[in-house]
Amino acid sequence: MDATYDQRSDTFVICLSSSTIVTSAELKQGVIADYDKQGDIVRLEFLDASRTIVFPGSANVSFNFSVE
Repeated sequence: MDATYDQRSDTFVICLSSSTIVTSAELKQGVIADYDKQGDIVRLEFLDASRTIVFPGSANVSFNFSVE
């Protein structure tokens, strides 16, 4: 997993996988999910991040998941 913030474009991106992106969907205005051919989320993009996320340059991100 990799998370980056591009100040120039004001975009915060979370890459969850290196799988090839085959489709994208805007989940809500300014939040885009990119999916692989299995329908799994590969990447999340937050456009206009300074308005969408509080303090994008120092965001704390946590995930809870289990592996079966």
